[in-house]
Amino acid sequence: MATIEDQTEIRRAREIALTDERAQVTSTIARRLAHEIRNAVTELSTMQQLIPERMEEPEFRDTLQVSLRSHTTRITRLSDQLSYITGDRESAGQKVLIRDALAAAVENASHYTVTSNHPSVEADLPAVSVTVDRSALLCALTEIIINAFQANPTDPKLRVSCRLEQETILLGFSDNGAGFTKEGSKRATEAYFTTRIVGLGLGLAVAETIIKRLGGNLHIYERSQNGFADVTLSLPISS
Repeated sequence: MATIEDQTEIRRAREIALTDERAQVTSTIARRLAHEIRNAVTELSTMQQLIPERMEEPEFRDTLQVSLRSHTTRITRLSDQLSYITGDRESAGQKVLIRDALAAAVENASHYTVTSNHPSVEADLPAVSVTVDRSALLCALTEIIINAFQANPTDPKLRVSCRLEQETILLGFSDNGAGFTKEGSKRATEAYFTTRIVGLGLGLAVAETIIKRLGGNLHIYERSQNGFADVTLSLPISS
């Protein structure tokens, strides 16, 4: 009888802990989403108030256009992150040339990232294709590249290396930032983990979720522990 009662208490304790954990995650999502949306709404509201008296000024129109584009892309990215992390996206496989997907992802990441200098990307990839959902792969690559650009926002540089291992392509991403710490490398793909004051902390979590669904793997390394790259991504090559 004592054993049954002990097991019942253990199950009850686990259920309470799980409920508490879900509540904490929900609270984190709500708090960070509110922060991101509030920032966008505050700036756009200010611009809206100035429209009647300043709309004829070319400089103001340019600023308004930049602001609208910036906040629209930011909120779109947040929406995509949440839909991918929850699995609320349909997928359809198609043959995708890796170097084309990387080029498109670099372009996307450049729009999402505010840097002092235009990002520099060095990549020499072979003509290798993978059969995946293109939009999902593009999202994963974009998140990885954004993370790399944010590592050194004053002068972002990224090197993308490639290895072909049997039926797999391995991409390595190395930036010119400080690199991942030991703790950071272990927790980088945890949802809502971030060392920055902006964002939800979903970027690499989304990337890992997508890559796994596409049949591949994503690994994060402490800077001193891997001579190949800080972040590696592997996917099966199309036949």
